[in-house]
Amino acid sequence: MAEKVPRLLPGVDIKKLKLDATDGFLLTRIDGKLAPKDLSRETGLPDFSVDRALEKLVKLGVIEIVDPNAPPPAPPAPPEEKKPAFDIGLLAPKYDPQELEEPSDLTPEQKKKILDYFYRLEDLDYYMLLGVEKDADKKTIRRAYNPLAATFHPDRYFKKELGSFKAKMTEVFTKITEAHDVLVDPDKRAEYDAYMAEVETTRGMEAMLERAMIESQQA
Repeated sequence: MAEKVPRLLPGVDIKKLKLDATDGFLLTRIDGKLAPKDLSRETGLPDFSVDRALEKLVKLGVIEIVDPNAPPPAPPAPPEEKKPAFDIGLLAPKYDPQELEEPSDLTPEQKKKILDYFYRLEDLDYYMLLGVEKDADKKTIRRAYNPLAATFHPDRYFKKELGSFKAKMTEVFTKITEAHDVLVDPDKRAEYDAYMAEVETTRGMEAMLERAMIESQQA
């Protein structure tokens, strides 16, 4: 029976791994054909060093030990597309559908998105506005902000007829930029989170009082 050989696994970002000089050197010689003893002769490393390095690379998920004639590994599955934590487009519209009929160079889909955001600006917190979770890091926030900024920046539609949508786009762009700038700044974000916690507490108390009044009237 042929000796098993180490083989690189697809989709591994080697730059993110903590490899020492021996690991890195050995990795450059792994071709799916050379057995550990062959690698020892090829690299000049003693057998125990090769075995130890291979064991480490297996644990890191960089290589696998297989039969020489084993079929190639399946390519990694494409990353699952992440959906926004909150999608404004799924909410019932708050605008008059006739607003979509206003003449402009915008498509119906663009008009709908502008109106969806514009009429929800006062209802949504910064996280919901950007479609991110409350524990989102800076990278996630910027990734969410960039396509929104590109969509709502009026300069994108230079020399196009926008009608009343231009002012709405500008207001939305200003608000999402404000949301971005606050959430990527640790101090401003902490202050905002504290403020929103107070708002939620106040809303909860108001809801309790309202229910109490209704119950007293029904008694």
